[in-house]
Amino acid sequence: MKRLIAIFLFLVLCITTSSVLASAETDDQPKTEEPINMTELFEAKSFTSSKGTKINYRIFFPKDYNPQKKYPLILFLHGLGQRGSDNSSQLNLGICEPFKNPNSEIYQCIVVAPQCPGDALWVDTKQMWDVYCDYDSTKVAETAPLAAMVELFRKTRDENAVDENRVYVTGISMGGFGTWDLLVRHPLLFTAAMPLCGGADYRKASVVKDIPIWTFHGQKDAVVPCRGTEKMVAELEKIGGNITYTPYPEHGHNIWEDIYKRDDIFPWLLSQKFSDRFPDQYEEYKEPEKETEKEPTGQEDPQNLVPEPEIKKSSCQSTAEGIAPAILTASAAALALRKKKKEKE
Repeated sequence: MKRLIAIFLFLVLCITTSSVLASAETDDQPKTEEPINMTELFEAKSFTSSKGTKINYRIFFPKDYNPQKKYPLILFLHGLGQRGSDNSSQLNLGICEPFKNPNSEIYQCIVVAPQCPGDALWVDTKQMWDVYCDYDSTKVAETAPLAAMVELFRKTRDENAVDENRVYVTGISMGGFGTWDLLVRHPLLFTAAMPLCGGADYRKASVVKDIPIWTFHGQKDAVVPCRGTEKMVAELEKIGGNITYTPYPEHGHNIWEDIYKRDDIFPWLLSQKFSDRFPDQYEEYKEPEKETEKEPTGQEDPQNLVPEPEIKKSSCQSTAEGIAPAILTASAAALALRKKKKEKE
């Protein structure tokens, strides 16, 4: 009898020990990420540009938003598959990743996520769809959605508690193209940029030379070949541009999930400041008010679409002479505006 009791107690002990160990192993397993309802985090809005182009967009404000404080502003441009009119698809890829981390720095930013209409593109590359690696911004106009989005961005910046020293843009795929295109056409609009798996007009490298840019591309990308990114990177490196390139050798097109989960990209982005780019003349180089322009139709004379002169890349002197006529023009306009205000005072 004693022997049976001993065996019984031994079996109970074994079962109890196994249960405790199994419970401990379960607790040690990484917990599945809680799903994030992005449409609850982002308020739905719409905007109509001065030319009548309507853009749906979502905007995120920090939980403790205080109009007396100043917050960084981030613009996110989605990819081709998120176009439409539902005003939610643009939140499904890319920008949702950092929000899965409750400690992400992005929670302390204002974030704007516009949605490109389903029949349009951020950048009109249709005529060069098969040659991403040779996109030429002088042959296409700024698209109506991108022009409207620029108006929306300025409105958001000017009407909210935004730190104008820290305004940024990032985008994926078609939005990567859009990010590069914005930098070329509006070199004073953004403090820094992070384009992912897009393409750029490498001929305009000198225009964006001084903008801090960190770009990413999968080297096995069969949708948007990495050559479009790498040509621009090569040109910027030639002229001493403020460029960082992180290739992903084993990745294809969909790199945004891995990139936006990195714990180093948003600290880097948010550390960039306009005052670092123009340490002695920050106020002079702030973007001036933009004059009303003709609505782009895609039929304009290609010679007049991007006014900056072509840059001869054969010498540093040529690059320096054409380094950024947009910056010089903008700074002169800003100074003239300030002088006029002072004269009135």
